[in-house]
Amino acid sequence: MKKLLNPFSIWGLIFIAGLLVFWPSLNVPFIYSEIYGIVNNQMLKEPSLFFERMISLRGIFDKPVTLLTFMLNYMISADPFGFHLVNFMIHFANSVLIWRIARIMNCRPWVSSLFFFFHPLSSAVVAQVYGRPYGLGLFFFLLMLLVFKSSGESQKKKFKLVLAPVYVFILMIKQSFILIPLAFISDLSIKERRLVYIMTALLSAIFLILYAIPYSLTAPVPWLDYGLSQIESLPRIFGLFLIPFNTSLIHDWAFISNPMDPIFLLGTVMIAFFVWIWIKNKEIRPFLFLFLILYLPTQNFLAKNELVREWRLYPSLAVLALLIGHLSLRLKSKWISSAFGILLVIYSFNLWQQGLIYQDGIKTWKQVLSSYPDSATGWNNLGFEWSKKNDLLNAKECFLKATQLGPHTAVYFQNLAAVYLNQGDQKRAQELRFQSQEMENLYGKNEPAIRYKN
Repeated sequence: MKKLLNPFSIWGLIFIAGLLVFWPSLNVPFIYSEIYGIVNNQMLKEPSLFFERMISLRGIFDKPVTLLTFMLNYMISADPFGFHLVNFMIHFANSVLIWRIARIMNCRPWVSSLFFFFHPLSSAVVAQVYGRPYGLGLFFFLLMLLVFKSSGESQKKKFKLVLAPVYVFILMIKQSFILIPLAFISDLSIKERRLVYIMTALLSAIFLILYAIPYSLTAPVPWLDYGLSQIESLPRIFGLFLIPFNTSLIHDWAFISNPMDPIFLLGTVMIAFFVWIWIKNKEIRPFLFLFLILYLPTQNFLAKNELVREWRLYPSLAVLALLIGHLSLRLKSKWISSAFGILLVIYSFNLWQQGLIYQDGIKTWKQVLSSYPDSATGWNNLGFEWSKKNDLLNAKECFLKATQLGPHTAVYFQNLAAVYLNQGDQKRAQELRFQSQEMENLYGKNEPAIRYKN
């Protein structure tokens, strides 16, 4: 019996259970930005074009390693199932690594790994192909962390030699892992720490200049409003982590400019609480530090729009899983086993259901709009889904709503013009195209719709 219950056997059973739970997610078609980034991306079909664009300083921050995996996927098969399957394998591997790391960091290994594996937010990495850079980047970071924490002093010296090249490699998967060298800072000498600080600062500056700042200018927001909104987002993020039953393709949060907003005040209290925990509890501090390293760069630290994609939370979810496993040590085993078993059943059902929703584009965007009825992005994409079904009346209604909510976004007017043209109203279509061109000249083609709370 003991041989049947060894870790390899248990992980084999978990893999099979995971395939069953994630099966709807594996059969999701390409959705939203994946259509442009994968289906219509010539780089994935022409290797010469890929290498021409990626071999440059700017190319480092265009996720060349991730795009290379997409290209290999595409060469084998253009079927989205293969893309999702690779993402599932990465997610499974990350769960195994968390199990190994939990054994070293004084956590319940099975609690940490299963909490992470079946957490509903993981659907953002399996069901959504574009979640891959977060899953793949996390894999190499966890691998580095495991090797470092399980190594003796002599082995750590060898590991330090490859820290810099592995760090650059992970940045070529996803630039939001820019702070990960700080995770190893406590085991470095003073001289080595200085080198890490300089390397991280230099690459962060390059990232800001070449990528983040130009991207943020697509939707400038006053810095005060931006800062208030980031603090207000903390309770919402916390809710997605611990009560993750409001999953959706996007989360379209509005900006705020009122410091007396109740959710902003709650976010302020949360920051104060985290600072208090940091000061008072040295045992939990390493977990909080790792969480911040992975969480902060994935958020909108430069003002653009407040569209939140759940895959951004995936790396920090791994640290939260470790923290949950650590805190569970303070509870009695029989209680934690029963409660945790029920939680996993609920999580599994939520994952299965979310995968089914993502299989239908109309259901996907209706789910977004059920939570964010003023989302211009949601209405525009729901209109696009109706257009694919040649339901021009519903498409027209959705695109009209999008133009009202996002009056500066050229692409919404272009989509509405296409509907009028298909209905035979060439005059109205021409008027909308003219409006669209004016907006594109003023704001750019894809100016995001900025929303404020009343």
